[in-house]
Amino acid sequence: MPDKSLEEVFIDELGDVYDAEKRLIHALPRLIQHADAESLRLELQRLVERSRQHLLRLEGAFDLLGRPARRNGCNAMQGLITESECLVSESSQATVRDAAILAAAQKIGHYTIATYTTLREWAQQLGQCDVSAVLQQSLDESITAGENLSRLALTLDHAAAHAEQAADSPSVC
Repeated sequence: MPDKSLEEVFIDELGDVYDAEKRLIHALPRLIQHADAESLRLELQRLVERSRQHLLRLEGAFDLLGRPARRNGCNAMQGLITESECLVSESSQATVRDAAILAAAQKIGHYTIATYTTLREWAQQLGQCDVSAVLQQSLDESITAGENLSRLALTLDHAAAHAEQAADSPSVC
């Protein structure tokens, strides 16, 4: 097993999140197509635009490091995307499908928050203050997106639960 330095792991993980953002740009439109609620479609579209901005920032980070931007296959994001596609296919009821799409988007958001938090810290530890600032911007946007999704969940999850109760399900606490 190679003995990698923190800088090498950092570069690998930048490539990982670069791949993750590219995958999101391609996967989110499929979720948008299946979303029923206009508010959900709009929030997912905002996520696509944020991912495009994150990609540009990541390319800038690679430039600041004097390295070419490169993808390093992100298995975690691929798994989250696969899971989201499965969730979408599991319900024909629009409100339940929207709740599932929202849950998938929140999981993806938590992954990106964790990743950008770690990368920002590593950039600081490596003395890459400019790169850290770039990563902080994407982290801030990811946190805001997560907050927006949480607010949306209050409405959409309630609608899904209400639809279930109307279909003779027992009451939920």
